[in-house]
Amino acid sequence: MRPLLLRTNWRGRTTNRACACCYATAFLTPQELEVHPQYPLSWRVREKLNPTIQYKPGPGRNVGRIARKVIPHLRTQIVSPDICDDTLKYIASSLEKHKGCDILDLNPGAGLWSQKVHDFLKPRSHILIEPQMDKFDEFLRPLLDMPGSTYKLVQKDPTSFETYDELIKDGVLPHQKPVLPGEKAAQEPNNSLLIIGSLIWDPKLPGFAFDSIAKQLLFQFPNMAWQNKLFHSFGLARMLLWLQHDDLKGSLPRSELHVGKASFTLQKLARLAEVVTAQHTHRKAGRNTVGREPRYELQSILGAMKRGRENGMELPQHRRENVHDFAEHVDRVSNGTGIIGTEELSQYLMEQEKSGKSTIGLVTTGVIESYQKDRTKNKNVAISDEVERSVRRDNNLKRGATGQYNRDKIQKEKAVDLGELVYDLECRIMKMPEGGLKQEALEQLESLNKDFEEVVEKIAQIKRSQIISDLDDRIQLKTPVVRLQWDARPYEPLVMSPEEVWPANRVSLIDVVPEPIPKGQNSEFYECWSDFMSALFRSPVLPVTSALENMAHGMSELVDRCPSLRDPAKGGRLQLENLRVRMLTTAMVDELVKAYIDWPFRAPDYHAKYFRFKAGIISLGD
Repeated sequence: MRPLLLRTNWRGRTTNRACACCYATAFLTPQELEVHPQYPLSWRVREKLNPTIQYKPGPGRNVGRIARKVIPHLRTQIVSPDICDDTLKYIASSLEKHKGCDILDLNPGAGLWSQKVHDFLKPRSHILIEPQMDKFDEFLRPLLDMPGSTYKLVQKDPTSFETYDELIKDGVLPHQKPVLPGEKAAQEPNNSLLIIGSLIWDPKLPGFAFDSIAKQLLFQFPNMAWQNKLFHSFGLARMLLWLQHDDLKGSLPRSELHVGKASFTLQKLARLAEVVTAQHTHRKAGRNTVGREPRYELQSILGAMKRGRENGMELPQHRRENVHDFAEHVDRVSNGTGIIGTEELSQYLMEQEKSGKSTIGLVTTGVIESYQKDRTKNKNVAISDEVERSVRRDNNLKRGATGQYNRDKIQKEKAVDLGELVYDLECRIMKMPEGGLKQEALEQLESLNKDFEEVVEKIAQIKRSQIISDLDDRIQLKTPVVRLQWDARPYEPLVMSPEEVWPANRVSLIDVVPEPIPKGQNSEFYECWSDFMSALFRSPVLPVTSALENMAHGMSELVDRCPSLRDPAKGGRLQLENLRVRMLTTAMVDELVKAYIDWPFRAPDYHAKYFRFKAGIISLGD
């Protein structure tokens, strides 16, 4: 049984199709199933799980339809003792308060991570919630049977909410005392309970309304903290969860481009920090694959490294990537500001790539190929004249495309520079007293707006959205408020290799600390907040005023009841047409929700699920 029930037939059909597609088309490659000699545990796990290729009938009703090759969903296992040791050493100071606690361990599997955490914290009880003991008994049985063991086995499904209700009912955690919503302890951290576990299936295991069950649980576990349900029945419990790295894209976005309903909601519910991350991969061109520009990524990395260093968390040399060296270079040449121009950075990255230092993840694959061709073009290779002409023609095309790519970036940066000047002037104006100086500044702002619009109009229509994304990222990195938890991370995550898990995969360890309910709010308010936000975020790139008008005619007047929207110290803008929905803070949405509830012109039949019902997302019976 899964945590969510299907509400409508439409949802059921959609979910079934998603599940079918996931199972039918995704399968592990031979490379992913390889074992690494450095990690003997991977040999044992592979031998025990013994993944075999299965053949399922293809789509269609014809008798002779072609079979499809698939491998059942495997639970990815941590097989590297090194990543466990490095992780526990890295965050040791934050784990001290959990020593001697109770541990709930979801999907312990081969048990390496479980045993490492156990040895470090020495818990009074360690509950292994393992649904597949037929596969993992030989790994977990020694832990359960050793003298004086505080391990205890519960053979249930950790993806089912019923499992946690039964644990509480059966008294599996006798040291824990349930609290009632509304009690003081209900919304306080419960350091005597720690949740650890793995939510990695390969291929991904689909959820309901999510393309993976891991995303679904990452969203729902903090959600339950507001209601003091599941393991939050004893107070707010910290969670350390392993996930596929790609599952974090929409949960802990690294750019304003990827901010959506799920990530915005999670930011209200919990503090998320990525403790371990995957290596960078090839950066493709296109909106869905490219995050923020390299200059903003390096600026963010540099800030995280400095914060970590201030807290005694120096990133180990063997857990770094080239991007960390690049960030430190930017720090030196920028006199500590972390700000570098696009043209200067592009030249530096080109030199690094040509010298043999990989820029994968920062520079697109096509540009890297062009740099590599330039690097090898002078090598003496005996080829025919025809082949030589073909190679030269191909190289010229590549270099031409690269040159155009860099020219586009420089042109785009000029537009973003103007947009930043507009923002800076807005901030100054909002602090000015009424008078002649303020009027002059307003006239200057009008002129700057025109200059910005003229520059943007000279850029191809298809590329204009990139200007807005870059501008939002630049403003995000200089404002005093937290819009992206990624940019406020307390340290830079450790980097791990795919072969440190089996099957090989790109994985992350996420630290989730539930946020207590803000004063004056409750579960009912959160229901209204979620409903309002679901409508507001239908188009995250729209100005907040336009998004409100789309929700209801005249609703844009709510902005006048929300002072934070125009407060630069709280991330506001003077010109609200420049404040896009994805740039809002959770505090701003709090204000908007309260303003709507008190609005005399709100829908007469308004209720806590009004906007979702109006959009057909839910029915009245939900």
